[in-house]
Parts: sequence; C-alpha cells; structure tokens
Amino acid sequence: MNTAEAPDPARALDLAIDGLRAKFLRDLDERIFTFEEAMARLRAGRDGAEAMRHIHRLAHRQAGIAPSLGFPRIGELSREVETGIAAALAAPEDAHKQRVWRASLELLVDEMERHLPEIDDAPDASE
Repeated sequence: MNTAEAPDPARALDLAIDGLRAKFLRDLDERIFTFEEAMARLRAGRDGAEAMRHIHRLAHRQAGIAPSLGFPRIGELSREVETGIAAALAAPEDAHKQRVWRASLELLVDEMERHLPEIDDAPDASE
C-alpha cells in the first residue's frame, strides 16, 4: 500500500500560474522597450505600417495572457491598442484613429511601468 500523498492538482496549477506571472513580470521591461522602440521608428517615419503591425502582434499576445495572470488593466489596454491599430491600418488617412491607438499605447506603457517594482518580488526562474 502506497502511503505517499498524491500531488494536489490545484496546488500544481497555482505554482504553474505563479511561474508564468513571475516570467511576465521579469519580461515587462523588455516588452516596454520593444513598444517604445517601435514607436520611435514610427516617429522617425521609418517602417510605419510594419511597426504598427509589430505593435499589434505584441499587444494581441499581451491582451490574451495578462488578465489570466492578474493584470486585467494591462490586458484591457493591450486590447485597446490592438483594436485601435487594426482600425488605423484599415483607414491610414484617418488622423483621429492614429491618435486614438497611440494614446492607448501611452496608457499601456504607463500601466506596464507601474508594475516594474513588482519584478523584485517575482521568483527567479531557477527557484
């Protein structure tokens, strides 16, 4: 008879989510840099549509995962950036649509930066 306790699936799931959340936090500064780098390319008039598509892809991925890891506002703002860019790409001459998604991106980056201090509390991948 085996007296060892069976692993608790709920605990295993919690640990996995905690690990994903920690990785999300550790990667925040890199994602912020990537968003800002793409925006700098846009401001410089380089690779406009490609830079927008790149930001769109990043925002799409982040919109999907952030709420699941306890960052609902990052997810919400990422979705706003994603939908705003889609609308702006569909109507590139519409200056209002361009301003809307750029404002959403500024809010998103601000929200991401607000969470940077939490990186110090995130467990290391080796733990």
